[in-house]
Amino acid sequence: MGFRTTRRTVIFRILTLLILTSACSIFSGPAGTSAEEPVSEEPAPADVPEAGEGEDEPEPEDEGFEGRGADVEAWRQPVAIALYISKTCQETVDQLDSLAAGGVDQKTAYDEIFLYSIFLDSAEAGLDAWEADELAGYRDQLRDSLSAMETVLLGLQEEKIDPDQALTDLRPVCAAAQETFSGIQYAALKAGVPREDLDGLLDELNEGMEDFFSEVYPPEQPETGGDSEVGKTLSSPYPVGSLQEVPNWEIQIVDTERGEPVWELLAAENEYNVPPPEGMEYIMVKVHARSLYEDGAEHHISGIDFAMTGSRLHLYLNTRVAAPEPALDAGLLPGEEAEGWITFLVREDEDNLVLIFVECESWEEGRERFFSVEETAVIKIPEGLDSIEPDEQGISWTDPVPYGSEVVTDDWKLQVMDVVRGEEAWQSMVEWEPASNAPGDNFEYLLVYIRAGNIVPEMSFYPIDATYFSVIGDLNERYYDPYLRAPAPALEGYVLPGGVVEGWIVYVVQKADTNLLLAYDPYTNLVESFRYLSLGF
Repeated sequence: MGFRTTRRTVIFRILTLLILTSACSIFSGPAGTSAEEPVSEEPAPADVPEAGEGEDEPEPEDEGFEGRGADVEAWRQPVAIALYISKTCQETVDQLDSLAAGGVDQKTAYDEIFLYSIFLDSAEAGLDAWEADELAGYRDQLRDSLSAMETVLLGLQEEKIDPDQALTDLRPVCAAAQETFSGIQYAALKAGVPREDLDGLLDELNEGMEDFFSEVYPPEQPETGGDSEVGKTLSSPYPVGSLQEVPNWEIQIVDTERGEPVWELLAAENEYNVPPPEGMEYIMVKVHARSLYEDGAEHHISGIDFAMTGSRLHLYLNTRVAAPEPALDAGLLPGEEAEGWITFLVREDEDNLVLIFVECESWEEGRERFFSVEETAVIKIPEGLDSIEPDEQGISWTDPVPYGSEVVTDDWKLQVMDVVRGEEAWQSMVEWEPASNAPGDNFEYLLVYIRAGNIVPEMSFYPIDATYFSVIGDLNERYYDPYLRAPAPALEGYVLPGGVVEGWIVYVVQKADTNLLLAYDPYTNLVESFRYLSLGF
């Protein structure tokens, strides 16, 4: 893995050595056990069907799974390897998504990707030790996924590809790895492994990974709320209009314009600027910036260094519109200053607005700063979230959540609000995107409208989008997001605890498929997170 050899501090080299030493025990087993009974430090996977019933993945062609027997320990190696690869892939995608949305800086994202890549080293060692057997097909699939991931991560490290390209390349790899992981679990159940034994193994692996990351990332200390915290948290932003010295810069909001007057300015500025969608409006914030760097070099500041949030707890990024001059976009030497507009697209009913400054050029820890855009702007976690417990609806595909009912997972409240299929869905796609391609013979479009509310009681922006879901039906085929543009609003966004996001996901499904279910699979590999929701077809 390329991430373990360059652009890393001595402490990360030491950490790598320690973790790799520990991780190797996953495939060799603890003291006093045989090589066929290894232990692991990894998390648990997505739900799998009950033994003897249907499955949520196409049935593998190879039925010779009895070769490993019904002893769950004989399945530790393939389960752990598949878990490492699928988990690492999705965690990498999540970090890159967060980086693209401005929810995390590049250093933090790359460091977390690096730490997860340690588990790819262990998976690679396990694949090398995995002799050909009745699961050789799965082994080869995992090797292909691992090779593809390493190629992407190496290209990212060496700056041959950018994070956006890495995301594009990794998404299908993650889907393939997850499908292989589900197939191995199915094979274990088919061979007679008791469901409770498989769940126990997955719980053990999950606890090991949680222990590892709790050591690497100790729990954050509670906010003190004192004056020293002003500007450092969403719950204590700088006063509106105040001039503040922050890491490397002096920043001040000097003017704000919002609503119809802003759209009139944008429309006059450029005929190609797009009017705000229904329920949304533009807001422009004029920011004064002065470089406090002392290195004699020029440093750049622009709209991409800023984001915004408000009472609806959504994360808004700088919009790509042609704004009136001056726009904030300047390279400044130490002591030089600039002033210009930043434009955002927010909900019309959004208030309590806070401007977020995270310098993209800097990798300094704790450099985020928060500025009130309006008087008394304060963002706090809603009370009661820590008392919400996940329910048991839809854990099994044989007993899905009824159409239109809300289900509570360990991180989201989810509800299917609307479903459109067939000719009606096709017409909706054409109206939204006239260049849409017909779905092809024996296939049709399926549009699913979802409402998702974040219930994680920790102050951070959490992502939700189409990649967290798939669709399955009686034909035992899993349909993934085909990366087509869903009609607005598409299900995508980053929200704080208590925030709600709604939108459409588009799928292409077989016309003959019935009893379709929406599968929520956040790639946490925790059984209690996985849910099946009926789509009413």
